Amino acid sequence: MMDGFLFNVEYELVQNAFFTDPSDQSSWLYHRWLLGRETCPLTINAVVITRTPAPSLTVTFNRSVGLSDFAHVSTRIGDAPLAEPLWSTSVGKPANDKPASMWVCPLDNLSTDKSVQIELTCDPQCITFTLETESQDAFWLSTAYEICQSYNTVATSTILESELSSCEQLLELEPQNKWCILTTMLLRQSLDPVKHHEDIIKHCSALIAVDPYRRGYYSDLLSKQITESALRNLYGNPTRELDLSNKGLTKLHHAELMVHVTMLNLSNNQLTSVHGVHHLKCLEELMLDHNLIREVQTGIASLLKLRVLSLKNNQISDLSTLEGAGLQALHISGNPVTQLGTFRDHVRQYLPKLTQLT
Repeated sequence: MMDGFLFNVEYELVQNAFFTDPSDQSSWLYHRWLLGRETCPLTINAVVITRTPAPSLTVTFNRSVGLSDFAHVSTRIGDAPLAEPLWSTSVGKPANDKPASMWVCPLDNLSTDKSVQIELTCDPQCITFTLETESQDAFWLSTAYEICQSYNTVATSTILESELSSCEQLLELEPQNKWCILTTMLLRQSLDPVKHHEDIIKHCSALIAVDPYRRGYYSDLLSKQITESALRNLYGNPTRELDLSNKGLTKLHHAELMVHVTMLNLSNNQLTSVHGVHHLKCLEELMLDHNLIREVQTGIASLLKLRVLSLKNNQISDLSTLEGAGLQALHISGNPVTQLGTFRDHVRQYLPKLTQLT
């Protein structure tokens, strides 16, 4: 890892390259690589314990981890350590598979009618919360400030502030330079995404205008920024409902940070899929009306608590991936699949618990 002196030297070199030839993408790409050199300490973002329908403990980290990283995490359920926990990824893959940011452990012996205290330690974090007698689940969340933040030392922050000032000067000279706009945006995100939120949104819009061939990439960056802002508000409030409707989202970001959410509204966006939705272990109601979805993700059927799914006015022609889901209400009007003569019979066959179909 580079020390502060080397960082300064490298940033100075690349800064000279910016001003010498702003259109040379190699210097901008190297600068972006430098931005990602800080390694953030491992921390826990969210913990959820649930009694039903399948007793389990779910832990979400601030970055992808492998099973070896669990050597730094100790867990107690009640009075005893969690003995030989059988951790798996959120999609059920075994622990020796590739790293993941969310891990799930079954709790077959969890009491169904007693208060249980949960304690996790991931130095320097020590997390304690209680699953009350009358509750079917409980959760712990890190602070809103810690969500989706870059990790910077004081020395690194000073360097990045200087870099931002230089990029702002160059941006005044080269207002249509996409690399300058993108780098300025990334610096603002790395330094303080809350303080610079409005500027970051403007930068994303400017990138779409000056580089329309990469509209999809910049739109996804915009979706990520909007979602992160909404998540900070969510983590700063006691609600378990998240409204991301009418945001122009093109991609679902940070689903693993929504693990405790019971209601998610993603209607009136530009989503073509909802990859990552399998992370939402507590989700009971999901609204996806008026999007561009052609295929229902298989992960939706794995959401054991999901009871209401609304997919009105999309482009869906097949619902077989919902087979086995515990849905009680499905709203699917305005999709090609409803034009099939056997549509209702097939849906009832896939979803035996369904009581409402519109």
